[in-house]
Amino acid sequence: MQPETHTEKFDIKVVYNGETRPVATEPHQAVKALLQHAIKTFGLTDRIHVLALFLDNIELTDESKSVADSGITPRSVLQLRPSTVKGGAA
Repeated sequence: MQPETHTEKFDIKVVYNGETRPVATEPHQAVKALLQHAIKTFGLTDRIHVLALFLDNIELTDESKSVADSGITPRSVLQLRPSTVKGGAA
């Protein structure tokens, strides 16, 4: 069985606060652009700088990677939520 490859636009599911919405993407699109599109899809304006996309509970930290290189496929369900805090003590 060959891995899934896509060359055209497709929708993925993004979940934010328990609500799921479709977000259009393309394999070559940067994760950063997908994140911005997801934020717009949910109409978010407050504290958007702390939001990140997660795939299988793993934060997609390299926002310069493409959708395809990040392992995102039409079957993917991403979570949009606050980024994991890195370093420092509270």
